[in-house]
Amino acid sequence: PPLQRVLAGQITDLGAWEGEAPDYADELALARLRVLERQGRQHEYLYLAQAEGQIELYVLMLAKMGRTQEAIEEGIEYLATPRALFDLAKVLRERGELEGALRVAEHGLALKAPPASDGYSSYYVEHEKAELASWTADLAAGMGQRERALHAAETAFRVAPSLVGYLKAQELAGQRWPAIKPTLLEQLRHSRSADAKVDIFLHEHLIDDAIASLKDSYGYGLLERVMDAAISTRPDWVIKAASAQAERIIDAGDAQHYDHAIGWLRRARDAYRAAGRPADWQGYLGAIKTNHGRKYKLMGLLQGL
Repeated sequence: PPLQRVLAGQITDLGAWEGEAPDYADELALARLRVLERQGRQHEYLYLAQAEGQIELYVLMLAKMGRTQEAIEEGIEYLATPRALFDLAKVLRERGELEGALRVAEHGLALKAPPASDGYSSYYVEHEKAELASWTADLAAGMGQRERALHAAETAFRVAPSLVGYLKAQELAGQRWPAIKPTLLEQLRHSRSADAKVDIFLHEHLIDDAIASLKDSYGYGLLERVMDAAISTRPDWVIKAASAQAERIIDAGDAQHYDHAIGWLRRARDAYRAAGRPADWQGYLGAIKTNHGRKYKLMGLLQGL
C-alpha cells in the first residue's frame, strides 16, 4: 500500500514504507525505478525517485521527458558532484538542449571540492571535474562560445594538466595565447604530474623546467627523454645524471642490465662531445675499463662505444 500511494503521487517523508526504511531500501528503489523506466511509466518513476530521495535519477528523468527548465533548475539546486551534473549535461545535449547542457556543465566546474571527511574525496571530485571540463570545452567550442570554451579548457588543464589540454587551450586562446601561456606554465610547475611536465616543457623547449620536473618521477623513460633533449644545451647535467645511472648498474654487477648501462653511457659520451670534452670521455671510459676489467660481458659491450 505505501508503494501504491507513492506511485499515485502521494509522497510523504516515509517514502515507500510504512515506518523506518530498511537497509536495502536504496537497492530496492533502484530496481523498481529500472522496471518503471522500461515500462515507460515516467510519471510514476518521478514520484518514486522523489519519494526515495533518488534526486539524481529524478533530475535525469525530467530531462529525458523534455522538462528541460525543471531539470536545469533542480540539477543546479540539488546535484552536488561534477559527475551527477555531467550526466545531466549529456542528456540535455543528446536532446539538443545545448545552452542548457552548457549551463549545467559550467555549474559543475564551479563546484568546490568537499572536505575529505565527507567521504567523497577531493581526488575523485577533481578527476570528475577534469573529464567534465574537457567535454565542456568541446561543447562550447562547437557552439561558437569561444570564451566559455577557453575557460573550460583552462579549468581542465589546471585540474589535470596534459599536452593535449595545453594545445587545446592554445588553440582556443588564439591571439590571447601570449598572455595566457605564462599562467598555465606556472600552474604546471606546481603540478605533481611529472609526465605532463616533461611533455609540455620539452614541447616548449624549457629544458631547465623539464629537468626540475624529474624530482616528481621515478620513471626512467622520462629521464631518458629529458636527457636526449638536454644533451646539446645542458651537457654537464646529462654527463652527471647518465654516469650515475650507468655506475649504479655496473657497480652492482647486474649483468642482465648491462645493456641499459651502455645506453646511459652512450648519452654520457654524446654529452661529453657536445661539451667539447672528448678527452674527458676517453678518460672516463678508460677508468671504467680499468675498474671493471673482469666483467667480461660489460667489456664486450663497451667496445661499441
